Amino acid sequence: AAKLCEGATSEAPAKCFETSPRDLGIPLRRQLCHGATSEAPATCAALGRNEVSKAVQVGVCRGAQSTGPMDCATHAPFGSSDEDLGLLCRDADPRAAACAKEVPFGFSTRERATLCARSV
Repeated sequence: AAKLCEGATSEAPAKCFETSPRDLGIPLRRQLCHGATSEAPATCAALGRNEVSKAVQVGVCRGAQSTGPMDCATHAPFGSSDEDLGLLCRDADPRAAACAKEVPFGFSTRERATLCARSV
């Protein structure tokens, strides 16, 4: 609990941890919720269960204020790597995924992610 709540100004990290998906395990749940200002990161990560990897759940949702980053990740072009999903969807909304799907064929998923990250 000490690492989770270190520097916290409210109970938000603890509440986030309690509502986060249990299947992430304690270390990833702690990483997801450290510094949280609401339960939003947990809600965001929960939307990705059985859709994206645990690394993506934590990577795109840590610090999230909404479910936008996970909406982006679950609608991103098929075949995107975890790293590309993180680049594309961290701090993004679903329109970033739509942008990546519209990039002409021939661009790699990394190029699509780089082009469309934070594009909206």
